[in-house]
Amino acid sequence: MITAAQSLLQTGRQRQELENRTQLRIPKPLGVTQLQTTVTTIYTAGDAADFEIGGLIASNVTGGASTITIYFVPPAGTAGTANAVAVAVALAANSVTRLSQFDGMILRPGAFIQALCGANDAVNLTGWGYDYQGAYA
Repeated sequence: MITAAQSLLQTGRQRQELENRTQLRIPKPLGVTQLQTTVTTIYTAGDAADFEIGGLIASNVTGGASTITIYFVPPAGTAGTANAVAVAVALAANSVTRLSQFDGMILRPGAFIQALCGANDAVNLTGWGYDYQGAYA
């Protein structure tokens, strides 16, 4: 047990490392984003934490098939072929698809998830994940 006096002498990082690991893992839902034919930002990782993807879900809300492309973009980068992780993934009409191949992937601080689809507002993308702060390895 740490006394109040010891607590005041430690830096924020030292204090985090003494906390339970569940306190270092913070759940984060990703909002629902309607994808467009131009690149749309889905989520930006915070500057103080790594972000682990728990799951991504794509919903085709139209009566026709559609495709999506997903990018994991480094900080200050732009979406392009070098950081495309899923290119023209086919989604059946009126379907919901869990993109489980991304479960457990880590985005470094400041990185972001971007995506686009074949037709404006045809696909909704959502998901969840966890911010990891401090020494968690």
